[in-house]
Amino acid sequence: MDPRMDQFATSIDLVSRLQQIETVLLVATMLLLIGLESVPAMRSRDFGPGRLRHALRNGAVWLIGAIAVAVLLSAVVVPAAGWIETRRAGLFFAFALPGWAVALAGVVLIDAADYLFHRLSHEARWLWRLHALHHTDDALDVTTNIRAHPAHVALAVGWRLVVLAALGFPQWVAVLRDTLALPVALWGHANVRFPERLDRMMRGVFVTPAMHRIHHSPVAAQTDSNYGGFFSFWDRAFGTYTLPRPGEPARYGLDTVAADAGSVSGMLRTPWHVGRADSSH
Repeated sequence: MDPRMDQFATSIDLVSRLQQIETVLLVATMLLLIGLESVPAMRSRDFGPGRLRHALRNGAVWLIGAIAVAVLLSAVVVPAAGWIETRRAGLFFAFALPGWAVALAGVVLIDAADYLFHRLSHEARWLWRLHALHHTDDALDVTTNIRAHPAHVALAVGWRLVVLAALGFPQWVAVLRDTLALPVALWGHANVRFPERLDRMMRGVFVTPAMHRIHHSPVAAQTDSNYGGFFSFWDRAFGTYTLPRPGEPARYGLDTVAADAGSVSGMLRTPWHVGRADSSH
């Protein structure tokens, strides 16, 4: 067997195993945080009315995006990523690095690429229209993490493919980064108290709840900061870091666009609401 095909088969096996771990982690962490959010003493703030309806709407939008991405993955991304791996296209395929070095470099650089895409999603007007759905949630909780416009999710998948092609990492490295980042992303949105001292200790390296909640403020200067998804040092390095302060932000969402627009279909029309109403991006 061609050694490249043998390596590709190993990569596919790793992808499958990591995706299983990621799925279990998603379900377990969501259930844990929903449970903690349900205990009044554990909440960082009180829920408003309609918590279940809010969660179901966010879940419905996520499901639509998940179906769209599944089709995109099977039709385009997996074959393209396989082509990249078997032909060893991209920068890091040119080096004979051990697996641990590939994993470390991949997790760090793919996280940097995600920071860049997130920042572009605020700075590029057309991307912001899609990404704004995530920011319209004025009842921030763990389900906010899965609230994303399907078109924006699809573009993020396409961006990831471009990054893999340029940097030359196997698919399993990208899945590893996402598996590691998942609990951080879920916790960062959860309506759960988190000790300030522990948050302060962690945010030297990782994105923490206090850091990410600032990003969901309706104040434009705060919304357009703290873009990191896993590592916190990208914001410091590129001048987009806002220091969290106790009690901030006091509110969440976007002042110019309604939180849910009344329905799932209304949420999916957010890019048009933003196009008419939001002049801050």
